[in-house]
Amino acid sequence: MTLKIINKIKYLLISNSILRNIIVFNYYKYYKKNTNFYNHSDLHKIGFISGTDKYDKWHSFKNISYLDIYHQYFKNYKRNKINILELGVKNGSSLKTWQNYFKQATVVGLDMNANCKKFENKNTHIYIGRQEDNKLSNKIINRYNYFDIIIDDASHINELTIKSFKLYFPHLNKSGIYILEDMTTTYEDLNKVIGKWDGELIKNKEYGINLTNERKVMDILFSNIIHMIDKKENDMFAIHFYSGTVIIEKL
Repeated sequence: MTLKIINKIKYLLISNSILRNIIVFNYYKYYKKNTNFYNHSDLHKIGFISGTDKYDKWHSFKNISYLDIYHQYFKNYKRNKINILELGVKNGSSLKTWQNYFKQATVVGLDMNANCKKFENKNTHIYIGRQEDNKLSNKIINRYNYFDIIIDDASHINELTIKSFKLYFPHLNKSGIYILEDMTTTYEDLNKVIGKWDGELIKNKEYGINLTNERKVMDILFSNIIHMIDKKENDMFAIHFYSGTVIIEKL
């Protein structure tokens, strides 16, 4: 099956809510029957129903999903008035997950794809642009001041991940949580998968971004964070490494 056909199917599922709901409902019944669904966290279950991929086997280790991990950090925020920023919107399903999990959250999404603007609603605001854009980050920060949770699920290009962290971490609230997702890509030369992703890598390459990820640049970032935590410098409190995802807590 060609990439063009796959993308057409994806578009059909995203744009046709009736068809999508039929498929999700039937898969939901199958999934509950054939997995230990009820042993997972509330966030995992909500993520599954909302259609995000943060629960699936590619985002799990030994049957513990990203969302199972995040639930332990997020559960005390469920009924608080908080601001959430996610870099990378794609089909809007993870933004929907946060909407359904957090009762009083303002959810902000940022993506390069202008079509993502359609996922905007009363409590979800979408910005179109690059994750490392200084002017755009200033615009976002000027509106919301601080975020309680920031999730980077954007380009997965190490250079851009680090730039975004330096832009947005200073605007993470006290006791806030910053998440870096899909760390397996930090070892990969993304030039080799450029045709398999939804055009984002091509756009970044055309923009002059180096897609050859070198893990050592991420290791330097993590080493510096650990150093600051050990020396009680800055406002880093803790860093937690899980399979595929890293969680950084702020004092």
